[in-house]
Parts: sequence; structure tokens; C-alpha cells
Amino acid sequence: QEHWQLVCSPDFKNQYQDSLVEHDFSALPTVQVKGYRENWLQWLSHNQFEMTLPKVLLEVSNSLHALEAVKHGIGVLLVRSLAVSELLEKNDLVLATESSMPAESAHYLITKH
Repeated sequence: QEHWQLVCSPDFKNQYQDSLVEHDFSALPTVQVKGYRENWLQWLSHNQFEMTLPKVLLEVSNSLHALEAVKHGIGVLLVRSLAVSELLEKNDLVLATESSMPAESAHYLITKH
């Protein structure tokens, strides 16, 4: 099952380490993808964090653009594990926190028979 994970660049994590350790997400610049059913409030609630939304610095229409922005240190991103797994393996991105949330919706792959 996929999970929602909070990711950022290694440099961003070093710069905002105090806020991340304190789970003070309201102090963090954030990149957000439009159109996802699950959102920050659900993730914060699931992890029993303070229900204060972060400051959205950049909103984009797809995960690929969001991941590129986050790789360049623009902010943190709440993203599905499938979309970010390869970037985490290559250490292009890191987990901003170990907290996650199971994804309720799914991606589908349509193929020709």
C-alpha cells in the first residue's frame, strides 16, 4: 500500500532541522500539488500533530513538477511513496520526518490487451 510521506532536499532538512524536529510545519515553506483527495489536514490529524497548515509557497499541477521544485530546496512536499521512492533511494530527496499516512486512493495502470 502506498503512503503519504513528507519529503525535502537534504539541504532544506539541515536548514529547517529545528522546525522539523519540533513538528512545527506551519513555519515551513511548502510545495503543494493541486487535486489530491488526501491533504495536509488529514496527514496532520493522522499523525496527531497540531492542526496548523503550513505556508504554501508554490502550488503546481503534478507531482513531477513538485518533486523538481523540492529537489531545488523550495520547500517540503507531502507526496505518495510511489512517486518519490526512486528519489529517496538516490538521496536526491530525504524524508523530512518519519511520519506517514496510508493512502486511501490509488493509481491505476491502463494497458492494451
